[in-house]
Amino acid sequence: MRDDAFFELHRDMPRQGPGDAEDVLWALSVLGQPARVIDAACGPGADTEVLAEALPLARIEGVDLTAHFIAEARDRLACFGPRVTLREGDMRDLAGPADLIWCAGALYFLGVETALDLWRPVLAPGGAVVFSEPVFTCDPPPPGAAAFWADYPGVGTAADLAARVQAARDRQRRRFAVDQEGDRPDVEQRVDEHDRHRQQPERHECGDRQERRHRGALDREGGAGGVEALAAHQATYPARAAEYGPFRQLLEQGATFSGCDYAQAQIGRERFAAEFQTLFEAVDVLVCPTMPMAAPVVDAEGLPTVPSSVRSRFTYPFNFSRNPTLSVPCGFDDANMPVSLQLVGRHFDEATLCRLGHAFQQETDWHRQTPPLVA
Repeated sequence: MRDDAFFELHRDMPRQGPGDAEDVLWALSVLGQPARVIDAACGPGADTEVLAEALPLARIEGVDLTAHFIAEARDRLACFGPRVTLREGDMRDLAGPADLIWCAGALYFLGVETALDLWRPVLAPGGAVVFSEPVFTCDPPPPGAAAFWADYPGVGTAADLAARVQAARDRQRRRFAVDQEGDRPDVEQRVDEHDRHRQQPERHECGDRQERRHRGALDREGGAGGVEALAAHQATYPARAAEYGPFRQLLEQGATFSGCDYAQAQIGRERFAAEFQTLFEAVDVLVCPTMPMAAPVVDAEGLPTVPSSVRSRFTYPFNFSRNPTLSVPCGFDDANMPVSLQLVGRHFDEATLCRLGHAFQQETDWHRQTPPLVA
């Protein structure tokens, strides 16, 4: 059958392959609530519609090579607004990151191994590929069935399919292991650069006055963070300043900054943030300590005995670069004080951090343990 005859025969059909809404809902009951979904070879959008209804907060993209399928899908899915997009394109060329790649009844066009190899870099950490694939229910298959699928030599039994998926997974693991031997982004270097920038005195002009300051664009002891905190607390500070605890120091320092100070801090912030984002060209998530030590003890007034400039060495830079972070318990030191690791993600990619943190806590129980209390 010629391609044009095939597509003409399938025109205006609500679904272009096997399956139904129950299949989609069953898969989501296993996966949870992915936030970014790609429906590869979406056809006229039957499964895309079910995904959009079942995932009201997700952003979903449907991709199909056939123009009139995409046109039908746009008409069908217009009610979901901008969170559901459709584009004419090859499912070999998907753009991530995606938490779920859905492909119903079309993967055999690429072959399981090829598709999984192509799509692995598109997946966010913890993401999944869900697909349906024809299989023979007996081995060997009847001659007629074998002849029908002769143009797709990858089609086999369910056991064959499982072996092919496992082979693709093993290949990705080997590739990942090799990649780890290559260049890695040096987070420590970035933090050192942050500290040097903060410590460097700046000379700048504000109107007719010149000041030489050690505040720097990335000042920990007030700076842009103090000014922004002051703005957020304007309803209660300074009117109720006496009710504030140690946090009041940050507000007081923020109040000493001029508009010119804040503008200079923003220039430094944008420069540092742009530099820092290049790290995510090579990785999905950075993992580093939350603090350069275990949890510090506090003094009689309940204040930490370690200076903020030391405690925040691995946290303040990410506040400044606006990258989302998530800290999870990961053990205790020799003095039974808790320690934690920090996950740092791309801008607006909190969902990946939450999934990764959840996966970590499924494999460990540090978050359920507490240090011994000292009387």
